[in-house]
Amino acid sequence: MPNDPRDPRVVAIAHAAVKAEKSVAAAAAQIGYSRPALSRYLNADCANPSNIEKSIVERYDRRVCPHTQSEVTSEVCQKKALCPEPFGGAEKRRHWLACQTCPNRPEKGDQQ
Repeated sequence: MPNDPRDPRVVAIAHAAVKAEKSVAAAAAQIGYSRPALSRYLNADCANPSNIEKSIVERYDRRVCPHTQSEVTSEVCQKKALCPEPFGGAEKRRHWLACQTCPNRPEKGDQQ
């Protein structure tokens, strides 16, 4: 769709969520939306997808931090990776340095 307002990364996350949850209804319940709302989103039939995309990202966009080996949200990943170099502790600096070469590292300006 040439004028598709959806974020392709979030569309992929939504499709993976439906697959993992085994149904559109189950994935929709996890993000606090109705099955028809998520179906419309998946079928590019919604004019302003920003709210549902935010819910999809908040619930399903998780990654394992290679440095801490713990699951983090994209928001936490972005804050850690894109912040200025920290002062006040060797561990904070090691974590920040790991973020600089991490395969999950977002680019500046990415809205996750």
